[in-house]
Amino acid sequence: MQHKISENSLETNLFRNSLIVCIVAASLLFIHDILLDFTISDMILELIGIVIASIFLKLSKNSEQVEHQIPVFLTVLNLLLVIAWYNNKGLGVGLVLDFLVVHIISIVLLSLRYRTKYLVLFAIMIAILFTVEFVNKDFYYISMQYRMAPVLSKTVMISITYIITTWVVLYLKNQYSQTIQVIMAQNFEINQKNETISNNNMNLEEIVKKRTQDISEQKEKLLQYAFFNSHKVRAPLANILGAVSILMESFQDLEIDERELMLNTIKKEAERLDSEVRYVQEIIHQTSDSFISEFSNSSRQYK
Repeated sequence: MQHKISENSLETNLFRNSLIVCIVAASLLFIHDILLDFTISDMILELIGIVIASIFLKLSKNSEQVEHQIPVFLTVLNLLLVIAWYNNKGLGVGLVLDFLVVHIISIVLLSLRYRTKYLVLFAIMIAILFTVEFVNKDFYYISMQYRMAPVLSKTVMISITYIITTWVVLYLKNQYSQTIQVIMAQNFEINQKNETISNNNMNLEEIVKKRTQDISEQKEKLLQYAFFNSHKVRAPLANILGAVSILMESFQDLEIDERELMLNTIKKEAERLDSEVRYVQEIIHQTSDSFISEFSNSSRQYK
């Protein structure tokens, strides 16, 4: 999907820049004809070219239709050049260069699905123009008995020029396309790696957040343990210490029933203290195992 968007954007920019070049070139030719030649037919064709290029420049904003707009525009442009050829009665140097420029632009802009058809049609069109020039004496300003050599010479030279230009432009176009594909593939790979890094960062943030929450819970449990120790554990311990102190200070003065009461109190409070300590150890042990298990699972998931 990203490749397609990049290709459409590149194709649109090339097409729009070519249209701007066509508008500027036709405008300069129009100014030239006004100041020097004042050839009405050429001026009309130049105005038509400016208008058509401007229309396609506006239409090219829709990048999804650019691939289909390009062959239509190039067809119209070639028809205008054929009309100019007919008005000028032959392929002069200027028209030869015009056809060559349009031909180069066509090869650069056209996608592979249209390029082969265009090259065949262009070759047929040029062959028809050469044939008409050779058959019709109105298209060449030389007497009939001397027509063969200059017409054939002109045909051969222009054909060789077009063939060499076509080969060079196609070669450069293929090299350029391969480079663009490599760049887009690398860009796609970089985007994938960036996405992976972004996901890892999100996972890391979640892990840090979870770890912070676990630490907060551990802190809360430690505070609870401190509260538990200060109230639950110290109370029976204080009772035991008090009973022991009484026994040590006045053991002989106490009656047998009082001694048994003190010993039972010590035993009861000691059992209570032992129960509370075991309860705290069990809570700490379960919390520690749960924390270690969660830490190990999250670490393996991150790896």
